[in-house]
Amino acid sequence: MNRDPQSLSRFASGSGDGVVKVWDLTTRDEIWQHKAHENTVKGICWTHDSKLLTAGGYDRTIQLHDPYAATKATTPITTYQGKSAFTGLSHHQSSPAFAASHSSGISIYDLSRSTSAPIHDLAWPTSIDTVNTVSFNPVETSILASAATDRSLVLYDLRTNSPLAKTVLTLATNAISWNPMEAFNFAAANEGRKF
Repeated sequence: MNRDPQSLSRFASGSGDGVVKVWDLTTRDEIWQHKAHENTVKGICWTHDSKLLTAGGYDRTIQLHDPYAATKATTPITTYQGKSAFTGLSHHQSSPAFAASHSSGISIYDLSRSTSAPIHDLAWPTSIDTVNTVSFNPVETSILASAATDRSLVLYDLRTNSPLAKTVLTLATNAISWNPMEAFNFAAANEGRKF
């Protein structure tokens, strides 16, 4: 799920059958839906102009949709093809760029380019594990965080297109959420166990 940054009442959801929906919280109505992917929707995020990016795991595609278009068209505006299954998405706070995590690292795409090829690929030099999730820092916008199946958290700097730091936790991280007020504080949702 992901909330439209231009609206307090609209959010998008993706499901295991590849269907993406936009909802209105105040009326609890479905605004738009589309069978975007062959299987599970692995990532979903909004652009600054209320377009919707969705990532499919098995079909290795990212699609850009306009759910608020007057025609309610269900065909994507653009489709980005990946070499491996995507696992997460994050849109840059101020530029038309987004990051997509996958089995071999992170790919950075530019929405303003007509090509669907990534403009940068990021990875920890010795990493061989799948990156589970990726998240742009909303305050320090050149910083990007990722979490992988080897229980690692990695910070990247887009100014140098290189990794900054890596730490390995006790448990694997499933999601990262940056503090919007303090540049270098974030929360990591880890797999927990109760005894």
